[in-house]
Amino acid sequence: NNNGTPDDEEAFTVLYKKGEHGAFTEDVADKTKFEDQSAGADTPAYAGETDAAKGGKPQGEENWVFVGWNEKDGDVAATVSGADADADSVITYIAVWAIDNNNNGIPDEDEDFPITYPDADKDDDGDGKPDEVTEEVPYGTKIQVDPNGGTWKGSPEVQTFTITGEFNDLKEEPTRTDYAFVGWKKTDGTDGVKYVFTAQWKDDKNHNNIPDEDEDFPITYPDADKDDDGDGKPDEVTEEVPYGTKIQVDPNGGTWKGSTEVQTFTITGEFNDLKEEPTRTDYVFAGWKKTDGTDGVKYVFTAQWKDDKNNNGIPDEDEEFVITFLPNGGTIGGSTDPVVVNAKYGEVITIIDAPERDGYTFLLWRGSEYQPGDTYEVTEDHTFTAEWEKKDPVAPPKTGDDSSWFFWILLMAASLLAMAGAVFGRRRRDMSR
Repeated sequence: NNNGTPDDEEAFTVLYKKGEHGAFTEDVADKTKFEDQSAGADTPAYAGETDAAKGGKPQGEENWVFVGWNEKDGDVAATVSGADADADSVITYIAVWAIDNNNNGIPDEDEDFPITYPDADKDDDGDGKPDEVTEEVPYGTKIQVDPNGGTWKGSPEVQTFTITGEFNDLKEEPTRTDYAFVGWKKTDGTDGVKYVFTAQWKDDKNHNNIPDEDEDFPITYPDADKDDDGDGKPDEVTEEVPYGTKIQVDPNGGTWKGSTEVQTFTITGEFNDLKEEPTRTDYVFAGWKKTDGTDGVKYVFTAQWKDDKNNNGIPDEDEEFVITFLPNGGTIGGSTDPVVVNAKYGEVITIIDAPERDGYTFLLWRGSEYQPGDTYEVTEDHTFTAEWEKKDPVAPPKTGDDSSWFFWILLMAASLLAMAGAVFGRRRRDMSR
């Protein structure tokens, strides 16, 4: 130590100093201060306060860990030596510290820290969501986070971070109107930045946080080709199609949603519009017929119609009407009961034969005027009533009517001739005997 005293004649003092960020007590005899130490003797070890949580190392401030004496990884000399002493014969060891934010007893600078994030390029479980992955990087690594049109942690800007511990911030998803977040894409950075994590997006026009391209949406409609319950009405069915599917709706002569034109729709959510029935005069709606479309249109839904000439909302072909023939005092086939004929709408029937009635002549079937053998098209319930004319009795001749007397004279002469002929014929038969 070049103080003019031979080392072997000196008494040395060994001091352990806490330095910056140390937390042990200094100058404590036989703990951090050891006097009267001879050259060549074993160097007394530090015996001050220690941190059991950090492997019994000298006590430091919170988030700091001891890493050596006088320098990182530096240790005390094995023996006392004047070469290590100052002119006052003092050998000083100053504690060196390193940041230990996770307080695990390892300097952060010597550790790799995990960055955990949903990886846009990884979906090994096939659930349609990015898998969460972890990558370890050295302490002090710089990364950037780019919301890529969205907002993350309250900002739309690219943000830069220096990794000094476990980094879980990327578990917080960014947001963006009309889009669903589908993970972070990791790429190499520049200018001292190790990685850039860029938000990836997919359309989400219905704002349910599921990418539209990953969703199927229901189209519900009355199917013209389906009537499993047999009620005469088209059954309601549902078919799911991918987001963005194009369909067309053809009223087919009717009016739907205020228009008679074919309309085109792009499916972006549940589609129930086809539950609304189109209308058409003299027809009743019988459901939508689904056929394949062309030119990017997946399906065409075409209105189907059935005749409804009486506009009662029931297909004519499904209705049956009663046609009644009333004999009106006469008989039909020997009976005074009406004759009833059942017929479908539009069916053509033949008017039945005339009834009979003593003392009367049948004129026509009233309702309107039809004769036996005529044809009648059924469009509703209808009643035909027999119409009669009473026969006139044979009247005796009236006085002053010469033509009537002449008729009676001829009639009497014919009668007398007939009688004479009969008598004459009998006599000839008698004579021949």
